[in-house]
Amino acid sequence: MTQKAVPTKKQMTITYVVLILIAVLTVHCSVKSYFDDKTEAEEARIEQERRSNLSPYDRAKEDFVSMLSEFNGSYIDLIVYTQSIINDPKSFEHVRTRYRIDNIKENPDDEDIFLMYLQMDFRARNAFGGMVINTIEAYVDSKGRIISAEIME
Repeated sequence: MTQKAVPTKKQMTITYVVLILIAVLTVHCSVKSYFDDKTEAEEARIEQERRSNLSPYDRAKEDFVSMLSEFNGSYIDLIVYTQSIINDPKSFEHVRTRYRIDNIKENPDDEDIFLMYLQMDFRARNAFGGMVINTIEAYVDSKGRIISAEIME
């Protein structure tokens, strides 16, 4: 005949403490996520309200600047385009990018239309194998599409 092991009072206390801790942590995590969701929704509402108070120019500037790399200020689509048209794409090195936001509406009564003018300096090998610094100028629309681009000689 086998005897069942009866847990000691200490073992039972430890088991209860562990179960209580699990219950407390579960409740804590669910309450925390509930308040975090509320906070994110509140932050989104505040951000939307802040953007609605900006001028059209400032909203466009924020949108365009968000397209630029936080690391070096480059515009990745312009880099890809530039690499597709130069002699040695593997030699491409970004130097710097400057930008300007232009409002191109025809009449004062028209809706604002903004374009971002980009001027990017880059280093690359020329047809003779020497490293040269060039500049490409481009216009980008509000959707991030390159409208025009030209390497300046």
